[in-house]
Amino acid sequence: MSAIFLAVLLGLAGLGIDLGYIQFQQPAQQSAAGTCLYVLGAGISTAGVDFDAPRCGVVVNGPVSSSGGIINAGYFGYSGTLSNTGTTFSGAQPTQMAPAVNPCPNIAGCNYLTNNAPTGTSMSSFIQSGGSLALRPGTYGSLSLSGVNLTLSPGLYVFTGNVSDAGGTITGSGVTIYQRSGGFSSNGASDSLSACTASCSNGAVSGVLYFQPARNSSGSNFSGASATYDGLVYAPSSAVYMSGSGRGYAIYVVGSASLAGGTFSDTPTQQNT
Repeated sequence: MSAIFLAVLLGLAGLGIDLGYIQFQQPAQQSAAGTCLYVLGAGISTAGVDFDAPRCGVVVNGPVSSSGGIINAGYFGYSGTLSNTGTTFSGAQPTQMAPAVNPCPNIAGCNYLTNNAPTGTSMSSFIQSGGSLALRPGTYGSLSLSGVNLTLSPGLYVFTGNVSDAGGTITGSGVTIYQRSGGFSSNGASDSLSACTASCSNGAVSGVLYFQPARNSSGSNFSGASATYDGLVYAPSSAVYMSGSGRGYAIYVVGSASLAGGTFSDTPTQQNT
C-alpha cells in the first residue's frame, strides 16, 4: 500500500461497510469528519507529511510527534502528549480527548473475523525474484518476493508467515487478507487492492481488506509511490509504517503509526456523514 490517503464514506458504503459505526464513541467536536485513522496504542509520528484530508478524522490513544509538513484534518484528537516541530495544522487543531475505543465490534466484517478466525493448514510458501505470480484463495505460509507482479484472485487469503514484495506490485479485487502471524510489507509503486463487497462469495468479511488479529503484534509496512488500498485495514497491535502518495477508501485501525513524507489526501468523490 503506498501511502495512506485516508478517506471514507462513498467507497466504504460501496464495500458493504455500515457507515453508522463511524460516529461511534467519537468526540462531540468531530461532527463532520468520519474517523479514518484510529491509533490505539503507542501513538503516532509524522515527518514531512502533506496530509490534506479535511473530511478525515484522526484519533490517537497516546502521544503525537510531528516534524515539518502540513496536516489538514477534519478532526485531530489525542490522549497523550503533543510534540510539534514545524508542522502546520491548517485544518482542525490538535485536541485532547478521552481514549477512543476499538471500533471493530461495530464493523460487521471485522467483528466476524475476530470471532471466527479462519482455520486451515498452510499450503505453499513462495520465494521468488522477478516475473509474475498468481494466487488463488487459500491458506499459505510466507511470501518472500522481490520485483514480482503478484495477482490475487477474489476471495479470502490466510498467511501464517511474513508477506513481503519489495519493488513489485500486488493487485487484486474482492480480496481479504488474514495475517495470522508475521507481518505484511509492500512498497510497490502501483499496488492496487480492494476488499470484497457484500455481494461477493465471502460476504461475511465484506469491506475488510487486511486483518491482523490483536494477538499478532508484527510490524507492517505500506509504502509506495501511488498505491491504492480500498477497505478496512485492521492491525490493532501492530506498528504500521506508511509513506508515499496513494488514494483509496480506507479506514486504518493500528497499534501505532509512522507517516513519513508523501501526500495523504481525501478522495475527491467522497462525501461527509
